[in-house]
Amino acid sequence: MAEENPAYYEIHRKTKKLTITIVRDNGSQGHFQSSKPCIHCQNLLVKLKFKKIIYTTETGDIEIKRPHQMNSTHFSRAQRLTGMEMRKNRCNFIGRDKKHKICPKCPKK
Repeated sequence: MAEENPAYYEIHRKTKKLTITIVRDNGSQGHFQSSKPCIHCQNLLVKLKFKKIIYTTETGDIEIKRPHQMNSTHFSRAQRLTGMEMRKNRCNFIGRDKKHKICPKCPKK
């Protein structure tokens, strides 16, 4: 696990003093877009124990929070796309004790 690695403690020693700022500019329209970290990034920021997270909201406001105060339910576009691909390629058969009907996603025996 990462906690057993000495490099983890070295990174944590540095990140606990850092504030991370995330800004997403809309470019031509002259206002900020939401830059709230996705669920995966939020979990990583909590794990690394950053001091504070500063990000922009949909309304262009600036939020300042500690990582454990965030409650993101956002998935990034890449996460949504890869998640959909994974769901498309996954067989829905879960029960092993029931007779499995061959579906187009399963390899034929």
